[in-house]
Amino acid sequence: MEVFAMHAHVLGASRFVVCRRDGTGLTLDRDGDPAVAHSVDEAASQAARYIRELLVRAQRQEHLWSLTIRVGGISIPYGERPPMPVIPLGGRSLPSTDLISRIYAEYREGDGPRKALENGLRIIRALTSSSRVAA
Repeated sequence: MEVFAMHAHVLGASRFVVCRRDGTGLTLDRDGDPAVAHSVDEAASQAARYIRELLVRAQRQEHLWSLTIRVGGISIPYGERPPMPVIPLGGRSLPSTDLISRIYAEYREGDGPRKALENGLRIIRALTSSSRVAA
């Protein structure tokens, strides 16, 4: 069962990470490079480090970039490029009073990739710490 996924794109390069629950725990697939995590928080931190390596290029060189986070049936787009099709948009929309909508609203267009990743991590942690993501 998928717990969360992240996809980043900067200047023709992309990185994709998916965290899944299997029968024994959590596995993290970083573009085909598997890893094990002992908690969702650890998996999210590992995924963020991997994604951040690519997003730093956009921060330093002011390239167009995108980041899409998928968690709990919600796809959340960030950035200056349209979200990439690896994580299709869709899923449910959020009411404006929902905690996740409030966290997402803290990110402002132009905040940049570092803040987008931080905002996405907050959303992953909020959704996975609640009962909305089944064990």
